[in-house]
Amino acid sequence: MTQVELSTSRSHHVFATTLLYSQANSCFMDQDFALAHNILLKMMHCLVSIIVIDGQPIASVDITQEYESIRVVFQ
Repeated sequence: MTQVELSTSRSHHVFATTLLYSQANSCFMDQDFALAHNILLKMMHCLVSIIVIDGQPIASVDITQEYESIRVVFQ
């Protein structure tokens, strides 16, 4: 777990604790977190399924939205 500062294109800043996984090839954010911090979401053109560390699909639903461009600064 590490502390990060998320900065959006609208000069909006959010501080959060994140989990980093060195083998990950994407970044994911919970929809409730994005909505609580006014991070803009938009619908994706195709669904994305997540496979977790043990090779199984994640128990939740597929990814259907993506967030606006965000700059991440590690504390």
